[in-house]
Amino acid sequence: MVIIASGYFIFKPKPTCFDRIQNQGELGVDCGGPCPPCRLNIPQPTIENQQLITEGNGIYEFVAKIKNQSDIYGNPKIDYQINLYNSANQIVKTINQSTFILPGQEKYVIRPAIRINASADIIDAEMKIKKVARWKNMPESVYPDLFVKDKKIKILAQPDKYAEVSGTIVNRADVGFQKVMISIILIGEENKITRVNQTEIKTLTPGQERFFSVFWSKPFISQKFNLIIEPETNPFDQNNILIGK
Repeated sequence: MVIIASGYFIFKPKPTCFDRIQNQGELGVDCGGPCPPCRLNIPQPTIENQQLITEGNGIYEFVAKIKNQSDIYGNPKIDYQINLYNSANQIVKTINQSTFILPGQEKYVIRPAIRINASADIIDAEMKIKKVARWKNMPESVYPDLFVKDKKIKILAQPDKYAEVSGTIVNRADVGFQKVMISIILIGEENKITRVNQTEIKTLTPGQERFFSVFWSKPFISQKFNLIIEPETNPFDQNNILIGK
């Protein structure tokens, strides 16, 4: 019996990260500890308040709100698709894009100035999440702290500039960012989104303040607005981070 037992221990396979057994200090089966990180079981972000806005002459705007269901983990790359439908429920145009989301974040995803043939008879749009990258912890040292002050909307009623939204973005984080996207949402009567727009600021250093403005060329139906401005930047992208002033 002693010889048989010795033979067993001599030829017993060593634990690996592919043996489908939770051993060698793994946090799950073949993951964690000395093995690759375990895949987090976090649901996809929810999509709410999808809306298609018609400017006229084949120009549309799309807006939706997405929400991260995890307060701990963020995601550096969420691939999504926007499909635009005609009255026959046929897809006329598909737009593929990607975004990111911070822990616990709820944000607008917008696509301004979608141009389609005016005869396409677009009546609806839908956003679908196609692929989600691995969820990650985000270092507190690079967490964005962006603030917008002096925000305002002005009706200009000029031939090519009907309205202007402006403000000043302040970077209160300890790091700077190569690119900051600013989303503008106008909510009109009955809490309905009237228009959306975007602009981009490049190279925002720590403590810096930068003025921005965006214009719409076509008139609005309503002129009573709740103005929402959301600045965002991707802290998961190391190439986006600027260290020091």
